[in-house]
Amino acid sequence: MGRLLVGMQNDLVVFSHLVRRRPDVKAILAREAEGFPGIHALQNDHPLAAQLRRYLDGDPVDPVDVPVLWTRGTDFQQRVWRALRGVRRGNVVTYAQL
Repeated sequence: MGRLLVGMQNDLVVFSHLVRRRPDVKAILAREAEGFPGIHALQNDHPLAAQLRRYLDGDPVDPVDVPVLWTRGTDFQQRVWRALRGVRRGNVVTYAQL
């Protein structure tokens, strides 16, 4: 699957990428820095990194509480993403219900 690269700005997640090759990390960070000056990659010892690792390992962690800043996507996409964040782990919702 690769590595999960998460970028943060002011304690908010502003992007995430799956990275297959380690050299790609620098290129991704450089590209993302154009839109998010002052970003930094989430360090392995950050509490959010531990939470995401537990989630990806299948532990019952609810990622809905991860602080995210939506700046991309259309207005419609952002509304859908916000609505999806309201669906708690383990719940199933149809698009019609959403």
